[in-house]
Amino acid sequence: MNTLVTASGALIDLVSDMISKGIPEPRVVVRHLLLAAITTTTMLAAPVLHRLPGKGPEARLKLVGIVQMAGKAFAVIHDEYGDRLLGQWWTAGGYLAGCHVKEIGGYSVVLTERQSGREITLTLAGTGGSEAEDPAQRRKDWINSEENPMYFRPFPLPAEVSGAWPNLAEEDKAHVAAVYRDFGWALVVTESAAGGPHCDWKNIYADDRSAATAQAKVDFENSLNPAQRAIFARIKATRAEPHSGTISREQDEADNQVRMKEWPRLQASLSPSQLEIYQAIIDPFKAMKRRNEALKAAH
Repeated sequence: MNTLVTASGALIDLVSDMISKGIPEPRVVVRHLLLAAITTTTMLAAPVLHRLPGKGPEARLKLVGIVQMAGKAFAVIHDEYGDRLLGQWWTAGGYLAGCHVKEIGGYSVVLTERQSGREITLTLAGTGGSEAEDPAQRRKDWINSEENPMYFRPFPLPAEVSGAWPNLAEEDKAHVAAVYRDFGWALVVTESAAGGPHCDWKNIYADDRSAATAQAKVDFENSLNPAQRAIFARIKATRAEPHSGTISREQDEADNQVRMKEWPRLQASLSPSQLEIYQAIIDPFKAMKRRNEALKAAH
């Protein structure tokens, strides 16, 4: 729970800004906070995994991608147990879900169960889509979807790569940058004589994502009828900055009471189409999908 509380602060600020200080549906907030907490935890350390009753590793693990960096193969793997991404690069010799990573090939990963010795092969699935589709657009759609394991943040450089960075050829460094770009991140590495490489990251679709959310927010407010607009104005008039130190606890509690009263009223009055727009405000995947559909329809 401490991890959830620590990870939630920035996300609360983000959601609050998205809806102009309105408070979204509580269960949606919890979903995003849990995602943030999971991501934060797995980025800091290898997750502690537990067995999923009735399901072997081959049923719970999905191979997302395999890349080559600095002459070594790395795999990205999703764990169905808890629907969580194993937020790190995996290499031969590692351990996950009760298995030893025996080998990483071009399109598959071979695991060995530690208890039984049984070998399990995870195969890389196809990207989908028809040959008639634009590959660049298909890649962009994938980067901005839930399928991308680095949608919210990039994995750190593997220790094997960062340690060897000063001695890598420029071609190899460019290849590492290209790998991260395929996941939506521009990588700039600053080398220091005193220590290892320092990485700066920029999401290559950050502007598109911001524009998608901003457009959904505008469309949502424009869709409100006068009665709905009055309720929304009362929500916006509250200050959604709990425990920030800028308002008193009494004011914070009073504002929260207003939001708890007014938000259910607004939500109950929304039409299916309005709810769809609102979901695009608080769900970045839906926002980008909505934006892409609008752009395609315009052409």
